[in-house]
Amino acid sequence: MTVIERDPLLRGTAMGTLLRRAAAAGVGQPELCGLDALVGPGEVCFDLGAGHGAYSLRLAALTGPTGTVHAFETRPSRLLRVSARLAGAAVRVHGAAVGAAELRESPPTTTLDGVCAMQRIERVAFIRVGGEPAGVLAGAVATLQHHRPALLLTLADGELAADLRHRYGYHVSAWSRERWERTDATAPGRYLFTEAERRPGARPASRLLRIVR
Repeated sequence: MTVIERDPLLRGTAMGTLLRRAAAAGVGQPELCGLDALVGPGEVCFDLGAGHGAYSLRLAALTGPTGTVHAFETRPSRLLRVSARLAGAAVRVHGAAVGAAELRESPPTTTLDGVCAMQRIERVAFIRVGGEPAGVLAGAVATLQHHRPALLLTLADGELAADLRHRYGYHVSAWSRERWERTDATAPGRYLFTEAERRPGARPASRLLRIVR
């Protein structure tokens, strides 16, 4: 049984059906199972390089109608736009790239710090970067310093992980055996970064951050 079939937020809904189709098309990831430990109702999330919207839809189900998911894709697909309509106001699709600096070209490039300032976002809970994260994080220094969001990043080596640990005090985990397990992130792969003081029990019992040290 998949996470979608187990999840009462998605089971039997149009959103769940669409997410199942996205997963069947190869855009679903096993880390979708662990997002409920990181995101809750009313929170603000970013899905950068949203693709067909599998992560955006899952995040929207968790943030609910009072939360917001900003889905960025340089050329949003029809499936992503349909997904956003099904999710209602919870998902906002942006046809732009996110990088280290703002560029007025086609498609345009913005920065995460710029979006947070323009949207007057008080706190970002979670950021997922679907592509190369270095440029995105270079344009998100204020966001990382003031919000300390959880980050889900795909890394080519351990250099960026070491920088995030040293500069912001992040802990690093990887999804394994249906839970987040602490790791050193020295090998290429997808990793979760959470602030050092976050620990199991920091959230309600139904959404504990399941980390094995």
